[in-house]
Amino acid sequence: MSLTLFSNQGIKNPPGVNYKTTGDFVIQLKGEDHSQVLVDSYYDLNNYLYGHVLHALEPVDGADTKYNNQMNVVNYIIRSKVLIPSQNRYVPAEINKAGELTHGNGDFNAKDYNSLSDFNINYETNMIEMRIPWMLLNFKDPSTREIMGDIWEGGLTSSELIDSIN
Repeated sequence: MSLTLFSNQGIKNPPGVNYKTTGDFVIQLKGEDHSQVLVDSYYDLNNYLYGHVLHALEPVDGADTKYNNQMNVVNYIIRSKVLIPSQNRYVPAEINKAGELTHGNGDFNAKDYNSLSDFNINYETNMIEMRIPWMLLNFKDPSTREIMGDIWEGGLTSSELIDSIN
């Protein structure tokens, strides 16, 4: 599934999507244990901030170019790399793969309820329920439909108001 926030950036014809589109995010449902959210590397906030601005991680080459056809798993940095001066060595950054989706039942009345679940596949009804956190999709304020803008053009303070997610 492709999610488009911008009409003027994104991956053209994202992998695993069977229709012609431009996507800022792709949700790959590959069963209960291997599903994930990918972000266009041009719109990858963490790669921009920690790779290109703070130099705390290895940056993704070509991420500063629109339509570069690179997708990244959505990651969040728990801790940047840390220098231990007495040992003259760095402790590597700690990264959370926030884009890895957890399968489970989001119905709080159910016996197998899992409050951390992102999606549920109901094989009896052929339905999929998804609960993707707004922050995972670079929303600043979902109540006003404000998202991160073009970070390569306007930096971390850039923002856009959108009408919908396509």
